[in-house]
This record gives sequence, C-alpha cells and structure tokens, in this order.
Amino acid sequence: MKNWIAHLLYLARNFLCRDLFRILKQQPNSRVLDVGGWDFYLMARHRNIRFDSWTCLDIDAERRPPVQDEHFHFVRADGCRMPFADSQFDTVLNLQVLEHVFDPLRMVHEVAAS
Repeated sequence: MKNWIAHLLYLARNFLCRDLFRILKQQPNSRVLDVGGWDFYLMARHRNIRFDSWTCLDIDAERRPPVQDEHFHFVRADGCRMPFADSQFDTVLNLQVLEHVFDPLRMVHEVAAS
C-alpha cells in the first residue's frame, strides 16, 4: 500500500512539474544544481533533459540515488551553507525543499548566489 501511495505522489509531482521539464529542455547543455532533489535527476534523464552536469546537493548521504553517470555528482551538504563558489551553475532547482528548512530565506540567498 505504501508504494502505491508514493507512486501516486510522484505522478502528481511530475504532473505539476511539466512546465519545469519543458523549460529544462529549452536550456540544453547547462550546469544544473538540484538542491535537495534526491531522485529528480532520474526523472529528468527519463524525460531526455540534456545537460553538461547535474549536481544533487542533499544533507542526507543515504538519499544518493543509484546513478552511474559521469555527468551526475552528489554533494552531501546543507543547502543553507553550499560549498560552491558563486555563479557556478546555469540552472538551480529547489523543489519541495524550503518547507523543510529551518531558515528558508538563507537557502534562497544561497540558491540565488549559485
């Protein structure tokens, strides 16, 4: 039963993100930072989104998706204290994360600088 509910929630997320997928397809060969994205990379690959690199930043190392792709990088870090220099990414995603963060404005500032 639990897997069925999770499947429905992912279908709803992907439906709501259809415009995001369209926009990502219009920005090929970009450097993507996905803050707290966990497995969103897998859905982007499934939808044939092209990019030069995809960096998934998550505070929980156990959420690293099982990915064997030289263009995928997983960084264990706090989204409020990102270990990147400014302006390293062309596209920054932050989906369904801010509501879980103690200081969401700080994360927004970090994302803006990325």
